[in-house]
Amino acid sequence: WTTIMFLYQDLDRKKTEYSVVRGLGRVTIIGEGIQDTPGVVARMRETLEGEGIKIQGMTSSDITVSCLVLANEVEATIHALHAEFIQN
Repeated sequence: WTTIMFLYQDLDRKKTEYSVVRGLGRVTIIGEGIQDTPGVVARMRETLEGEGIKIQGMTSSDITVSCLVLANEVEATIHALHAEFIQN
């Protein structure tokens, strides 16, 4: 599974803080021109929030939108996104 580190740097105080989150999984939706389709990221976020799944991070490209969720929520995430984007 994925490990992610969040880094925060306060240049005024010359202080750097970080936290490490382990046990994450990445779920990706793929589609040609996904970035040209308005509302995909919002639909993904709203769907997962509605299922009580907290998104730990998101990335996107021209053909993908990926989210990081807790590893034990990967299966529920896949089912929720499938229902939203494929069955609807």
